[in-house]
Amino acid sequence: MDFSKLNCCHLALSLAVISGIETALFLGYSVKIGTKQIELEKYDKTNHLRIKELEKKNGHELHKIEELQQQIKDLENQMKINNFSV
Repeated sequence: MDFSKLNCCHLALSLAVISGIETALFLGYSVKIGTKQIELEKYDKTNHLRIKELEKKNGHELHKIEELQQQIKDLENQMKINNFSV
């Protein structure tokens, strides 16, 4: 990059963008910088805690479902064994 062609307007614009990002971070936004785009997302602590609580509950429910599916398979195997032995 040729730095000799930079003038005060480029510098001011760069500083404005940087200060805007810093302000967003200070106000609780998360900044996602991608190719040719900047996305701001508000971090909400109450929703974040609620999401964590639901994920934990969902994990317990999934574990219970897996246990019940295993019990069903065990009962089906017992039925097959009992039907053949009769």
